[in-house]
Amino acid sequence: MIIGKEGYLNNAPKPLKNTFEQILSIIKKALKLSINGLKKTSLYIKLIGLISNPNYVSMAYIYHRKIRVQDTDATGVLYFANQLQIGLEAFEEFLNNKNFSLQSMIEEKAFLLPIVHTKADFSHPIVLGDLLSLHLQISHIGTSSFSHSSTLHKEDLLVGTTLITHVVYCPQTKSSKPIPPGLLHLLKSA
Repeated sequence: MIIGKEGYLNNAPKPLKNTFEQILSIIKKALKLSINGLKKTSLYIKLIGLISNPNYVSMAYIYHRKIRVQDTDATGVLYFANQLQIGLEAFEEFLNNKNFSLQSMIEEKAFLLPIVHTKADFSHPIVLGDLLSLHLQISHIGTSSFSHSSTLHKEDLLVGTTLITHVVYCPQTKSSKPIPPGLLHLLKSA
């Protein structure tokens, strides 16, 4: 990405320029709020979505999860890898609510959804007993892969984020394949 002397994108395709303008618009609105106020608004979530995916569409799926002893390390703080596991739980619940059976997918073996990339950011400690709200969105849809991201909130405070990318894998050919139409429709309707 090239920023020119005037501060605009040079030689960028129109969709990228439009996305950049959307981000600037959201930032301008957000600057009118305090930082704490920003974390309490959907503007923060929209900004995260726009930065990670120009085709971002807000998704209204929220998953609630209480932190249990099994989720924490010896200090009572969420074990780092479990933040990703909880993000995956939220996605599984989203699929269940859309009547997509992971069990049937595994038994039929027409395709599987292995994870090929993950990312987690930690903003504040998450401890035993905390009740989290995860705001899940489909952040990218490709030809044979897709990503979902979650923002984790403790009350009104953003405490972390997750990003998980799956590839559609055909066990018979041992290679990736296009996202099946039914799953693609489900992801796009999110």
